[in-house]
Amino acid sequence: MSAYEYKPLREGEIRILLLLPGDEGSRLDIGLEHAKLLADAPDQGHDAQYEAVSYVWGPKENMREVFIDGAPLEITPSLNSLLRRLRSTTQARRLWADAICINQLDLIEQAAQVTMMGDIYKTAERVLVDLGEETQNTAAGLELINAFWRKHIHRGIPTPTGDLSGETFAYYLGVTMPTREEAGKFRNAELPPDRSPGWDPAVEIFEREWFRRVWIIQEFVLARDVVMFIGKRPVEWTHLLAASFTFNDGVGTMPVQQSKIQSLMYMMVWSCIGVLRRIRLMSSSEEGRRFLDSVTPQSHIWKKFQKCRLVDLLHYFQMCDATKPRDRYFSTFGMADDVRTNEKALEVDYICPIETIITRVARFLVTREYGEEMFMRAGLHRMPREGIPSWAEDVTVSKGAMAMVDRSLEDTCDNAAGGTTFVVGLSPSPDNVLKVLAFKFERVGRKPIRTLGEWNMASGPESVLYMRDWFGKAFRLLLEDTHPGQLYPTGETVYDAARKALICDQGEYKETPRQLEIGFTMWTWGAVSRNRDLPSAIQWALMRAHKLFGITFEEANFCFTKYLEHLAEVIFKKLLPAVTSRGYFAQLPSGSQPEDEIWIVRGCRQPIILCRSRERSGMYQLVGSCYVHGIMQGEALDGREFEEILIH
Repeated sequence: MSAYEYKPLREGEIRILLLLPGDEGSRLDIGLEHAKLLADAPDQGHDAQYEAVSYVWGPKENMREVFIDGAPLEITPSLNSLLRRLRSTTQARRLWADAICINQLDLIEQAAQVTMMGDIYKTAERVLVDLGEETQNTAAGLELINAFWRKHIHRGIPTPTGDLSGETFAYYLGVTMPTREEAGKFRNAELPPDRSPGWDPAVEIFEREWFRRVWIIQEFVLARDVVMFIGKRPVEWTHLLAASFTFNDGVGTMPVQQSKIQSLMYMMVWSCIGVLRRIRLMSSSEEGRRFLDSVTPQSHIWKKFQKCRLVDLLHYFQMCDATKPRDRYFSTFGMADDVRTNEKALEVDYICPIETIITRVARFLVTREYGEEMFMRAGLHRMPREGIPSWAEDVTVSKGAMAMVDRSLEDTCDNAAGGTTFVVGLSPSPDNVLKVLAFKFERVGRKPIRTLGEWNMASGPESVLYMRDWFGKAFRLLLEDTHPGQLYPTGETVYDAARKALICDQGEYKETPRQLEIGFTMWTWGAVSRNRDLPSAIQWALMRAHKLFGITFEEANFCFTKYLEHLAEVIFKKLLPAVTSRGYFAQLPSGSQPEDEIWIVRGCRQPIILCRSRERSGMYQLVGSCYVHGIMQGEALDGREFEEILIH
């Protein structure tokens, strides 16, 4: 029998899948209807009433068949499973599923339909989210997730500028706060021991591939209504969201095994996705908008996503997977508040080279009011492919969890350019030369330390040993040419400058300079210790801090852990400590060379590393942004004038 042949769509049309009734085990029969999509009036009756499905395509192996008007069409096993679970025995169901409703062999139609994808999911009566088939651990996993958040939600959650109470947090998430009787029951509930295999059923829920796919973000966020399920078991998505946060009073995140740390990273992604949807829902009512305005300054994530900027969507969801690299871009356009309909620079195109897509989007972003943010995230050290400008951020290759810990320049305290405005000029494509105003601070001067191999944060104690070795080598590099009591250019001792520079002078809202100083001192003890037995080495450091500083073991452990967290963030970003030609302590992007130059760009909160171009005389290439201790608050601006430079 000949395969099904699609009939062409008119402009503004979509196909609706009519899933015909059938008994379990019978073949899947469907019809396809053309309908005009009325995205501007989704609540009014029209001929495109349907439910949209959000699912994972899965591997194209052991393909199944669906029959459209009697003609076969191949579909993946995952879609076959989903349709069979959705099929009724008595009545037809109107659905939209991309694999069937878009002609996958027609790249022009595919581009046109992908452009409409945001409206397709906004217009659907509801979005059916399929997390996959049920397993023997599903029920136990969902029960454990519910017990975890209900047990701890009364504690509230920490944010960078304060705490949210349990009641406020529950309202944010759209969950019902447990009653006093329920709270007592859950507080006394027995949960598995921390870091034990008993948490695996809960982790397996978040390890499902749906949570890792980039396309599901807009499908879920833009939906008018969401029905989530595993197999045929309904799942409350707000309960999954509640369990993905860090709670106060030392509870932290779900205490999974160290080998499951990567799953926590996907839970972080899921929390961002869920937050996007909750903000969208709350923003649709006057009460919700008032609530957001009243508490937004307290919470970084909620503030970040109250307006969906394309630059943030592209950056923070780089951890998600995409079969086609360019879909990392196309999947975000429909959600971005700052992207106009039919924006020429952001056309969906499955034919042109991927380098063209990357450059087009970068040109769009760098000229926006947040252009410096994309610029600061770009550079040769993060460039996996040739043929794109060094100043363009390439999001087609996953940065993994690094994207989630990269602090937005909008929230950092750095202010190297002194509050000036980012001004750029762009040459026409394909030249793509960026003109900025900047001044040269100095040369890098000395080669930064080399990494000690890839750091695997999931390797437990070995990761801390790696950090100790890294810290020891970095500490010696910064101070090897100094003497006790020597002053840094800022007037502080070189010892104090090194303490701050090794963690890019980070500090959380609950920490004091003294706490960070104690944590740093404990790490210096560890760096010179030859004891490879980590627990005993840490215990020795805690006892010594207790005696020397007159603090409790709990306080000593807090100081040690907080400095560890800041150190981990620096190492995780693959920053390399270095001493510049004039003796400044720096953290440089990988790939920086002694002949490279440190520049301050007007409007950029952090200094950048530039290398002189070997291809174009008088031009530069961007290596990446950096940290230089002592010039991060505009100290280098005195008497300096910006000049025009060209970056390609």
